[in-house]
Amino acid sequence: MKKFIKIIRLFILLLLITLLLVSFFIKSKFELLSFDQLLFYSTTSLEGTSSSFFINCFKNVIIYLIISYILCLILIYYIKNYELVIKFRNRNNHNIFEVIYDKRIVIDIILSIIIFCVSLYNVKFFEYIKLSFDYTDIYEKEFVNPRKVDIDFDGKRNLIMIYVESLESTDFSKENGGYRDYSLIPNLEKIYKDNIGLNNNYYSLVGDSWTIAGMFTSLAGIPYKAEFLNDFAKLYDGDFMPGAYTLSDFFKDNNYNQVFIMGSDDEFGSRDIYLKEHGDYNIIDYDVIKDEYEYDDNDLNDWGFNDRYIFNIAKKQLLELSKDDKSFNLSLLTADTHPIEGYFDNSVCKYNDKYSSLENAYSCEDIMINNFVNWIKKQDFYKDTTIVIVGDHLAMYRDAMGEIIPDKSDRSLYSVFINSKINYNCNSNYSWMTEDLYPTILASMGAKIEGDRLGLGTNIFSCKETIYDKYSESLYDELSKKSKLYDKCIMDNKCD
Repeated sequence: MKKFIKIIRLFILLLLITLLLVSFFIKSKFELLSFDQLLFYSTTSLEGTSSSFFINCFKNVIIYLIISYILCLILIYYIKNYELVIKFRNRNNHNIFEVIYDKRIVIDIILSIIIFCVSLYNVKFFEYIKLSFDYTDIYEKEFVNPRKVDIDFDGKRNLIMIYVESLESTDFSKENGGYRDYSLIPNLEKIYKDNIGLNNNYYSLVGDSWTIAGMFTSLAGIPYKAEFLNDFAKLYDGDFMPGAYTLSDFFKDNNYNQVFIMGSDDEFGSRDIYLKEHGDYNIIDYDVIKDEYEYDDNDLNDWGFNDRYIFNIAKKQLLELSKDDKSFNLSLLTADTHPIEGYFDNSVCKYNDKYSSLENAYSCEDIMINNFVNWIKKQDFYKDTTIVIVGDHLAMYRDAMGEIIPDKSDRSLYSVFINSKINYNCNSNYSWMTEDLYPTILASMGAKIEGDRLGLGTNIFSCKETIYDKYSESLYDELSKKSKLYDKCIMDNKCD
């Protein structure tokens, strides 16, 4: 029996030590990872996740795990058993009863509580709980329901939306507002300069720091924020923020052909649910490509199909879509620059030994996107098409980028509008957030938006004050709080 108890104690302690080390790894390496995100992925499918991602995470903590496990074995098997006796006496100092504790068990309990609390602190659990019990009226004050906005739009403009994994203008040269002596992404930097790029006063707030959240926020003008059990139930039923009226919903109502291309599995992070519910996209993902397209092993990476192959599929789709009288919205999601190491395509680029593996992936992605944009410009449909290139979110894992930017407020999402129907002639000192992309994308296609507001987003081309300009840093806390209007209107689809 004693041996069995030792085994149980060892198992629990090892489990807690693992939890602690993983939480420290998350805190130190994934600066932008929020507890919201951990909750989200605990309720959704992780189908298609790269095995190398988990392997690389494991490599980063394995040595610490081994040392900790050895210390645990010493603690369990070599520390002597001491009894702690607590006696209860009456007024005459006679014993009523006494309680005898195994001192090691007391130590185990105290240690477990400390480890568990520190682990929760590292993943921002207490911050999440604190703000979850507060309510905000920010939505009552600022939310503009897109369904009730008059949008003057002829529906004759195509959109090509390129979501690039973890793309930041931080990797520009210092000359153009970045943090590098020499640009890691020179072609994208030139595209940014030659077209309309949003400035570096970007702020990543709540519910926009992972792929599906960043996509949703940019297309709905509101952050992705859901309650754990409520959201789980809705996703299980095939509902993804049913009350939101997104850009793709608007295109569907305007009879657009909509295609979304990704090399990974669309079930990852419930992207399939979102894309079907909001816009009813024709989804071309890993499974569809395997069934309907020819490929070889050189077209694959750890997440599915590599970006070179995805861009080639996008070209074929664009040529087919351009034959139809309907306007189209073709969106694609890249993955080669996904941390921790990224995927370097040696059939396109030459490896630079001065860069890390992930930096080389970014450098190569820069070349592939530039080639794709140049190809589009040569097509007949280009004259009626706006191209938007945007990072899906700020990079979560900056260590592998060679130059660490410690404060996320010093980093900016890459966002550029090519062949926009409207020019930007405003003061360049505005602040913006992912929510502002929704009305700004529509405006770049020539739409005239009543009030220049959709959701919480502001049309940057309008020169009007953005929500972040108005509330500044306090906006983060406000959006982190619960909202009765958000729950009622966006989550439950019961808007007045």
